[in-house]
Amino acid sequence: MNEAEESELKTRLRLKWLPLDEGFDSARADEYERFLSLHVDEQMDLTREMNADDRVLHVYLSESRVRYGKP
Repeated sequence: MNEAEESELKTRLRLKWLPLDEGFDSARADEYERFLSLHVDEQMDLTREMNADDRVLHVYLSESRVRYGKP
């Protein structure tokens, strides 16, 4: 993924950063967008059902969203 694609995804998903080291896959952007559109309680319920690697990724996605608008 080049810098322009990364910037576009961060804007689209409203993320401060992309958790690339945690397994972020741009092909799954629609899935991440649906997850991030859920209320935090629903996100937590879903992450409980995930394997450890997916859980870590989705926690980082949530954290990146929370920090999106902050300097």
